[in-house]
Amino acid sequence: MSRSKNAIAVLAFAAVVAAGCQTVRTTTRPNGDPTIAQPTTAEVTSNASAPEASAVQDKSAPASPAIAAGETRSGTLFYPTGSADTSTLKLVKTAPAEVVANKPFAYTLDITNISKTTLSNVEVVESLPPGLKLGDVSGGKVAETQGQARLILGDLKPGETRSITVNATASAAGQQSSCASVSYNTSLCMDVNVVAPSIAGEALEGVETLLCDAVTLKFTVTNNGTGTARAVKFNSTLPEGVKTTDNKSNVVADVGDLPAGVSRTVEVPVKLERRGTFAVAGKFTADDGLAAEKSTNVTARQPELLVTKTGPTNAYVGEQFAYEIVVTNKGDADATNLVVVDSLPAGTVANNPGENANVTDGKVTWNLGTLAKGASTTLKLNASAANIGPARNSVTATADCAKPATVSAETQIVGIPALLLEVVDSPDPVRLNGDTTYTITVTNQGSAVATNVKIACTLEGEMTFVSAGGATNGTAEGNNVTFQPLATLAAKAKATYTVVVKATGEGDVRFKTSMTADQLKRPVEETEATNFYK
Repeated sequence: MSRSKNAIAVLAFAAVVAAGCQTVRTTTRPNGDPTIAQPTTAEVTSNASAPEASAVQDKSAPASPAIAAGETRSGTLFYPTGSADTSTLKLVKTAPAEVVANKPFAYTLDITNISKTTLSNVEVVESLPPGLKLGDVSGGKVAETQGQARLILGDLKPGETRSITVNATASAAGQQSSCASVSYNTSLCMDVNVVAPSIAGEALEGVETLLCDAVTLKFTVTNNGTGTARAVKFNSTLPEGVKTTDNKSNVVADVGDLPAGVSRTVEVPVKLERRGTFAVAGKFTADDGLAAEKSTNVTARQPELLVTKTGPTNAYVGEQFAYEIVVTNKGDADATNLVVVDSLPAGTVANNPGENANVTDGKVTWNLGTLAKGASTTLKLNASAANIGPARNSVTATADCAKPATVSAETQIVGIPALLLEVVDSPDPVRLNGDTTYTITVTNQGSAVATNVKIACTLEGEMTFVSAGGATNGTAEGNNVTFQPLATLAAKAKATYTVVVKATGEGDVRFKTSMTADQLKRPVEETEATNFYK
């Protein structure tokens, strides 16, 4: 801002005190502003009309114009050029044409800003003659020094007029001249918009997700100040265990310029590598050192399945036995789309597995829906096995976002041997000295192997041993025929033996057979009757 102190332009008036000189004069002073060459000018007018001719003439003094009572004089000054078209200030000074010595009087100064610019520090300076003393002044501040009174007006807006009334007293008769000058400052002003942008961050709190799912974290920045926050950027260094969906550990985003009152959101899709709660911080920065940081917690949860299966250690072939399957969710999230599959071994059949079960290709499948965290569900499976030996059942439970859980249970399938002894003679009856053959059949009707099967036969006196043979070799000693033990007889298998005898005596005779085995607690006996005749 530049200050230009304008040169003083003087507007003077002469007051005829008492009966003094009746002339009015104006004076001009050169303009002290070296940029303005024109002198200022003042125009003085009177508010009184010419006096009428008087019938009485005073012949002792030369005639002079009479001053009417209350007559005033006015002077107008256009500053600094003297022309209203090219000046900035108009100063009008109005004073009585005549005052009485030692009697107070008042005069006025009207200052008008005729420019289109506000004028600063406007002052009117009155130069005071020795016989003129100022009194009260209204309309402006007064700073009086020797021979001068500075009337301080301050700023004048375009078109504004300020009026000053000055009270004064002339101490002696004669002409007293007071001269008024003006000064002001002109300034080149420019408005500068002062702004204070301020950024604040926000983040969605308490984000939860399943471990197998991605989740989008949202960080929002808002310009709460005034003016635009320039070159806003976002940065986040992810903690261990958290990565972006494209396997990055650091996120950088350019937010751009952010006007006042505007918010923008940065989305960060992440995946979690293990269960737990992680603090993720996002930081916004901008030009001029602006920064805002906000953290949010993201929690990864996961269902955890545990399966147990219990059943009999041993079961008999063909008989129904039961398994109990318990599925527990030990995790911290519900297990959805829970499916349990039991794979049956060959030869094992599921019996009535329940309404929710589906049996296909040796597998029993249960679709169980949702299992809440901490909850358990129990399944029953009835089965029967056709084969002897170990029957291993494997059951697997799966659910969304859960690791599969598998468990096996083994039941030893055992059988029971059931031996049937049959003896048939042919022919019957038999003529004396004729031969008949006794066919001995051992059938294992059971489900297990029979071991160490032994056959022994007893002949009555009317019979004479001829021969023996079959599954094992037989030997005769007296009336007894004994076969070598048969080591094994499989389930549903048969062993056949024959004994040939000769009819040597007439009568109703008996052929007795006895069978023993490891699985029999006592012998099985069979007697065949034959009629020997002449």
